[in-house]
Amino acid sequence: MANGRMRDEECGRNLHRESSGRVLSRDHYTIGWICALPLELAAAHAMLDEIHEDIPNLFNDHNGYMFGAIGEHCVVIACLPSGVYGMTPAALVASQMQLSFPSIQYYLMVGIGGGVPTMADIRLGDVVVSTPTGTCPGVIQYDRGKTVAGGHFEQTGSLKGPPRGLLNVVSKLRAKQLMGNGILALLAAAKRLPTSFTRPRQEDILFRAQYDHICANTNTCDYCDTQEILIRSTRKTQDPVIHYGVIASGSQVMKHGGTRDFIAQKLNAYCFEMEAAGLADVIECLVVRGISDYCDSHKNKQWQGYAAATAAAYTKELLLNLPASQRPGVDAAGESNASQSSDADGIFNRYKILRLQTLSFPEMDYRLHSIELAHQSTCDWLFKTEQFLRWCSQHKLEEFNGVFWIKGKPGVGKSTIMKHILFYYQNDKDWDLSIAAYFFSAKGTVLQKSQIGMLRSLIYQLLDQDSRAYNCSLPFFRDKEKKHGKSWEWFERELEIFLRQLVVSSHKPVLLLIDALDECDEVEVQKIVSFLERLSSDAVRTAQRSLSICLSSRHYPIINMVKMLELIVEEKKEHDQDIAIYVQDQLRVNNKDIAFEIRRKADGVFMWVVLIVRMLNQAWYDGDIDAVWKKLGEIPDDLDEVFRTLLEKNNSDKPRTVLILQIMLFANDQGKISPTELYYTVQAGLNSKDWRQRLNPLKGITFVERFIVNSSRGLLEIRHDLSGEYVQFIHQTVKDFLLRNKRLQTLDTTLTPNLVGLSHQKIAACCLEFLNAYHEHVQWESSDSGSPISVSRPLDSFMVLKYPTKYIFYHAEQAQARGVGQEAFLQHLLSNPDLLRLILLEGICCDNLEYTWDWSLLYAISWGYYPHLARALLQLGDPRVNINARGGSYVTPLRAAVRRAVTTDVTEELVQVLLDAGADVNANGGHLFNALHTAVSDPLRLGDEEVSFRSACTIIPMLTKAGADVNAQDQEGEFGNVLQMAAAANRCSDGDPFWRHEIIRVLLDAGANVNAQGGEYGNALQAASCNIYDDASPGSS
Repeated sequence: MANGRMRDEECGRNLHRESSGRVLSRDHYTIGWICALPLELAAAHAMLDEIHEDIPNLFNDHNGYMFGAIGEHCVVIACLPSGVYGMTPAALVASQMQLSFPSIQYYLMVGIGGGVPTMADIRLGDVVVSTPTGTCPGVIQYDRGKTVAGGHFEQTGSLKGPPRGLLNVVSKLRAKQLMGNGILALLAAAKRLPTSFTRPRQEDILFRAQYDHICANTNTCDYCDTQEILIRSTRKTQDPVIHYGVIASGSQVMKHGGTRDFIAQKLNAYCFEMEAAGLADVIECLVVRGISDYCDSHKNKQWQGYAAATAAAYTKELLLNLPASQRPGVDAAGESNASQSSDADGIFNRYKILRLQTLSFPEMDYRLHSIELAHQSTCDWLFKTEQFLRWCSQHKLEEFNGVFWIKGKPGVGKSTIMKHILFYYQNDKDWDLSIAAYFFSAKGTVLQKSQIGMLRSLIYQLLDQDSRAYNCSLPFFRDKEKKHGKSWEWFERELEIFLRQLVVSSHKPVLLLIDALDECDEVEVQKIVSFLERLSSDAVRTAQRSLSICLSSRHYPIINMVKMLELIVEEKKEHDQDIAIYVQDQLRVNNKDIAFEIRRKADGVFMWVVLIVRMLNQAWYDGDIDAVWKKLGEIPDDLDEVFRTLLEKNNSDKPRTVLILQIMLFANDQGKISPTELYYTVQAGLNSKDWRQRLNPLKGITFVERFIVNSSRGLLEIRHDLSGEYVQFIHQTVKDFLLRNKRLQTLDTTLTPNLVGLSHQKIAACCLEFLNAYHEHVQWESSDSGSPISVSRPLDSFMVLKYPTKYIFYHAEQAQARGVGQEAFLQHLLSNPDLLRLILLEGICCDNLEYTWDWSLLYAISWGYYPHLARALLQLGDPRVNINARGGSYVTPLRAAVRRAVTTDVTEELVQVLLDAGADVNANGGHLFNALHTAVSDPLRLGDEEVSFRSACTIIPMLTKAGADVNAQDQEGEFGNVLQMAAAANRCSDGDPFWRHEIIRVLLDAGANVNAQGGEYGNALQAASCNIYDDASPGSS
């Protein structure tokens, strides 16, 4: 047993931590944690991810409790009364806890104990876990028994062993800990752990068992004979070692080395303590003891706090690996499930999804998916290089801090190599890693080329793939939710801390792959590299050998780290061999001299080879071997010059080249363009006088393919998938070069001031010109009332031309947003209502049953959610634009915009535009009565993870501030008012309970009358008691 006790008040000062403010019921708590000493209680308290408010004690329960959560488990902690020790008090505490918390499934006794160094290499700060053997359940009361014939002592009685569920997790941890345990990481993560619980500076000294302490009145061993110290081998690290075996429990303190060894040898015991047998006599429990002394007379009091902390950290690791076994109606993290659904796992996962969605963003993986896969039999050489092998083995880690940096010229294939490395690790099951990858994109959104985007993506991936990492991060999320509700912005500094914490606390190695650092601006690059350098060096310095970082970039701008492994792609002969493989597979002319010359001129730039092979193949088709040699001689060695030559030399139709490249550069990422669509869109945009005469019959696909290849100067190709044919760039690098080096502006100087805005304007104009021609061939079919309701297509060629109709508004919106006015476009649609109907039927609404013939242009723009076009249309001052014009299922443009805002991931900008322009916020009619009903009904009724509850809670106050009547009565609807609707929908088992409650709170804050009568249910309380999703109606039985 540990000799000496830390003063109670010394520990009590450290128990104050910020509470979550949540009060849970007794039924939430499934883990009982029992301590004997205040210092053990302090260590346990420091391990909690979340602190809960106290629950009043039941009658005759005199225990003092602390409540909180670790990962998915709600934990109740109790400590023996101050100054009281031993088996009987421990048994009493356990019995009272058992009566007060019948929901507890697992009990743990956690604290300090005395180690037996002769049974195993046990050191101070190590942890011993009670584990059954063939003859012992894990804990044995060594002084309970009888003296039999011959004066021999014989143990009697049988104690309960640890529960099977905990032993299964112990087995799992033992397997994991063969590769290192995570105790130091958990201690580092426990920020509020007092300094007295850190590893002491006092040396860990073990004296011979027969040598007793000198000067019993001193607290040190300064006067003890150093010749009696046992010499032990030095451990490689200071990580506590976990031992599994028998724990000996008795009613007296063990303070004699000889007696310790005699009893331990007989019982095969690893540890001595005083309370566990009392618990094991009444309940099944697992005992965890941190070693604070050697059960001898020598003094080691300074180790008590650290030993208590290591035992608590092991227990936390155990709970983080223990699957949640949830009671009906309670989710894993303690949130109440209002629907009393038995599918608690689904609710917990929904909370997880919502939290992770605060980190993710739509463009997060765009760049990764656009990168070409490595050509067959290439890139594998990397895994045999000296740098990669050393990086993997971490040999002399302190010399490179786990950083492997791949550098190369533009177009050399760095991104393809990085994607190959990612797939290598993901597909090889021998690697047990947490992997996160980020691919920067210079032409992407702000998040795609910034540190904050990188951090959000990396953290999202680590949490998404590792449930334990997510559980460890719950305090981070809950702290944000406590301060900001369910919606917040992330900041760079807190994300840096978050990622650092994930790396430190990870139970398995972390691999970060970060591609194309040079795609950021120079200031951003320096900031990112500086952070990663600190992250890697800190991981090594704190003995966390669990972080590996792989980076890639061009040689310029010059960015480096002090410690790293570096590989230059174009300098590796194996990379040159990859080029040879590609040339052999793709070059149509079989000539070794030509192949050798290609490799020589390529100078390691793979993209140059891809372009040149295509050009040489074309020369071979058009001529003979001499033509191939001639073309090869004309081609510049520099990749940039190759692009310039392709685009400018002998190009008799530069406008056509510019246009086709514009369309492909700025086409909507979600819309694949078929060869036929691209052909006709380009023809429409060239404004040639006779292009409309060439509409029908459709040219053969061979002609169209040649048109596309020739117009793009070989930079586009036609691909096939299950959905059919589509056009794309021959390589992602082509897009990068066209944008980075301003090639389009060189060919057309009018694009220089605003490439993106003018390009979107041009594409919208192409779409409009094509649709004008298409419209001339349309025959409308009318209903009995004379309203045009459908369109017949006399031209079969138009059956596949969906892109112009589906994305014309998208391009006009992008142009308007970048300062290129769309007034003429909008005026044209106002003057041609049938053209608008054509666009809606064939494009925007082709798969949507919401469309009716009476949509106005403003309603269509609101439904598509284009705020910049809406603002421009309203500013025209045209009398044909009526902001409150009625039409469509949602009756008004405002209600259409509200519906889109609360059911898709968009901002609230358009709703505000319409409100500012005077939209009638109380206009009623249709199946959802008014705008406020629309804002409340759709997210509540749909109950879908894609529904933006967050937007609903933002838009409702916007509407009420603009004058929406929160108590407006729907005389014909099922619900009298929106509060009734929200209250009734709250009974639905789908969706996130928090947001359902939050919508009700927002309505109440806006002045909703809880007693208002109306509708089929009477009032809000009555509506809440009726489950409208079980086909119940008022009065039904």
